Amino acid sequence: MKKNIFVLTALWSFLFIHHIALTQVRSTDRAVVFTKSGTGTSGYLLEIRIGTEDDTLVIVSTKGTELIQVGELSKIIILSREQEGNLFLAGAIVGTYISTLMIGHTDELPTGFLEQSYAGGAGLILTSALGILVGGGVGVFVNSGSNKELVLEFNRSAQENKAAREKLYGIFSNTKDIRKLHISVQGGRVYAHVKDEFEKVAGTNNYGMYGAGVSDFTMLRKIQLTFSADQSFEYGAAIQWSSEPKISRSSYTSSPDYSVQTSTGYEQLFTVTGYHAIGKYKPFVANIPDYLDIAVGGGVGIAKIVYRRGAGITTYNSTIVNGQYKTTTTETKYQYNVDKSMGSAVVFGECSFYLRDYLTLGLTADYSYFPPVTIPPEAAAGFPEQILSGNACFGFVLGFHL
Repeated sequence: MKKNIFVLTALWSFLFIHHIALTQVRSTDRAVVFTKSGTGTSGYLLEIRIGTEDDTLVIVSTKGTELIQVGELSKIIILSREQEGNLFLAGAIVGTYISTLMIGHTDELPTGFLEQSYAGGAGLILTSALGILVGGGVGVFVNSGSNKELVLEFNRSAQENKAAREKLYGIFSNTKDIRKLHISVQGGRVYAHVKDEFEKVAGTNNYGMYGAGVSDFTMLRKIQLTFSADQSFEYGAAIQWSSEPKISRSSYTSSPDYSVQTSTGYEQLFTVTGYHAIGKYKPFVANIPDYLDIAVGGGVGIAKIVYRRGAGITTYNSTIVNGQYKTTTTETKYQYNVDKSMGSAVVFGECSFYLRDYLTLGLTADYSYFPPVTIPPEAAAGFPEQILSGNACFGFVLGFHL
């Protein structure tokens, strides 16, 4: 729960930080333009045409296309039409993510994993709808207090006029804005290795196992913070939970005459928390559209490994003594634990789309590695030798950029 609260606070804080920091205006924004002669025109800024004597501002209004010499400008009031709904989208996405993580996850499960009944049920749909409504509503509320106007004055000092002119030309610049700070969260389907090997115990021992399962889907695989060195390279740090779903099963068997009855339960918990220094490279940044982001990366660091394997076998032997049933109960428990830290590494790839200039959503795949750890067999409980090792994940990545 503490990790969930941390993620909730961090993501919602982003909405307010972004609300304060947002200053970029698109070249298709609506504007009111005043000239030195006192005329005013309302429309959409289209482009600036470079001329030999003076440049020309092109505006599309209800009257058609209008041309105004840049030197004749007195004031421009720009209303950013993109800002009108931008925080609704961010709020809806963040709200859906947080509501799913908070409601579908319980503290009994490894970080981020959802209960099986929740992950594929109507609860997921209802929770997502709630997240969209509440999160989007918060986004609209935050956005409602923003000042959506950018005012450029051209009748002031020479230095102020030059600054206003640079801002105007910057609106039409083809240079992609480099945002320096990047925060991302990752989730997805974990391709569990340790879990799958452990579940083979049920088949090997012919147990009629039953019990509530845990989804292989995690909402919190990784939290990553990076900084841009340039357009193609980022560096930073990440916390990655390469854990696997918790297993909890039980079974019941009986002899034909019910004189011997056996109840068996077993449980496995395998959590891996990695702390990595991260490098991220964008090999195609100069050759792909601005709305697309493709990156590969990796990192090295330390992983904290916690493993718990337990089994409890209870046998009931019933006999008839002097015409009465007498039952003898025998309980046997087996437990094996691992707690250690060791070097680890991770590699990943991402393909994301810019939903807004500050918000990306995409697909990602990663593989975590640490030196294998051997778990000895326990024949009496039916456990074979096991190897603890890293795993892969394929899923989503949600990024915020400042």
